[in-house]
Amino acid sequence: MIECNVSGPLRSRAAKAIGFIDMMIDYSLENAPLQKELSAEEVGNVAAFLASPLASAITGAVVYVDNGLNAMGVGVDSPVFRDLDIPKANKS
Repeated sequence: MIECNVSGPLRSRAAKAIGFIDMMIDYSLENAPLQKELSAEEVGNVAAFLASPLASAITGAVVYVDNGLNAMGVGVDSPVFRDLDIPKANKS
């Protein structure tokens, strides 16, 4: 059994290392269907469920724990990301 638990923007010490987690959380709060901050407990609950006998018939699943943000997509042209130093595709 192989499952994948994909978390949305989550405030953590590790996330601080990317340098723009606060902007990602703000974007999620404005654009995800469930407009609330994601908690580590919510992500952990899904991982615990997938590892439990309750998920014994689930295989090869990707479970998004992101308040629905994955269903909305991420607008890379959003003003939230304007000031980030994100490499642009080379159009040569």
